[in-house]
Amino acid sequence: MAINYAQTYMGMLDTVVQAEMTSADMTAGAGMVKWSGGKTVQIMDMSVAGLKDYSRTGGYGNSQTINTVWTPYILGFDRCFNFLIDAMDEDETGMLVTAGNVIKEIGANQIVPELDSIRSQQVFQAIVNDDVVKYGYYNPVVETVLTTFNTDVSGVRAKVGRSVKLRAKMAESAFAILSNSSQLSKQMLVQQESINGVMTDVYKVNGVSIIPVPDERMKTEYALVSGDAGGYAPKVWAQQINWFIYANEAVAAVEKRNITTVLKKGTHPNGDGDLVQGRLYHDCFVFKSKHNMIHVSLKTATITGFTGVLTTTGLTNITDTLGALFTNRDEGHEFYYLEGGSAAAKTAPATYDEFDLTDYEKITVATAVADTVTDGYYGALVEVDENKRALRFATLVASA
Repeated sequence: MAINYAQTYMGMLDTVVQAEMTSADMTAGAGMVKWSGGKTVQIMDMSVAGLKDYSRTGGYGNSQTINTVWTPYILGFDRCFNFLIDAMDEDETGMLVTAGNVIKEIGANQIVPELDSIRSQQVFQAIVNDDVVKYGYYNPVVETVLTTFNTDVSGVRAKVGRSVKLRAKMAESAFAILSNSSQLSKQMLVQQESINGVMTDVYKVNGVSIIPVPDERMKTEYALVSGDAGGYAPKVWAQQINWFIYANEAVAAVEKRNITTVLKKGTHPNGDGDLVQGRLYHDCFVFKSKHNMIHVSLKTATITGFTGVLTTTGLTNITDTLGALFTNRDEGHEFYYLEGGSAAAKTAPATYDEFDLTDYEKITVATAVADTVTDGYYGALVEVDENKRALRFATLVASA
């Protein structure tokens, strides 16, 4: 009987991914997404009119308005893998390098961390520019971590009530501190919960289900590697997320294409061995009408600076030379310098703070930009994102 290798190995990969992934529950909202072809999905936000007076003579009166708005979103992550397992690899490694073992390795150590990380990033990026701030900074310590977490939970419940079931993803470092809280022993419950068919340990505090997540999967922004080396890494200005509180109905992790194929040697022209290929086309979205169901806690950290970019050659000179930072800047990112400097050093903002660009001049070239300042004044340089939020900042005093 012929074996459908692609189906067999896809099942193996699915099992590994579901067992190891900490964000599997975030796929629950995918049913609210409508596929519209190509890279676009449509997500519906619905609102209705409020109650009105009933008339004993006119009854219910005119029909009220139901507003439905379908917002288009573009899937942002089209990722793949492609490995040739040479015929001699299996023999010379005692059958350790096989299609099955390679797929298990990819699933556990590449796909799972990247999916978890991208979903954490997408949740934060969805709410970072809201008019009403839905994130804060906190450096976890045993004495205050439980109180701080509960305060964040209460902040969400104050907006959405207790009928909305809240969950939390928590960085392992923050969870370790929380676990050591002397206040916690009477409040934490541990239970197993079926998430996408996999039994998962879930910790419950204040009615909120907490799933611990490795720290490296809880950053605010990641850079994806597109070349053969593959992989991903936190961006240089990325902040550590302590936890994010959310409701399943507020997020939708979606996959449009998820396929693994194994072409046995002799069935393809790419070499003497089995060809293992896979593609994952996905994204994670936050419903616009449900941002109130989310709060993100970032670990207190000094904003990232610049290395070798600001220089001075005299008491009236500050020079900004961006070079590759400008050439390779992220889409929407801009750099500004404090024109004319200031008598005292400017206070560094927190990462993602809205930045007041008054008195700052935009830099439009990678080459050196000279700023003439008053004797001994301080220059300053800032990188802002597409929302004009600070990502990197540095200051330097003019000196001979």
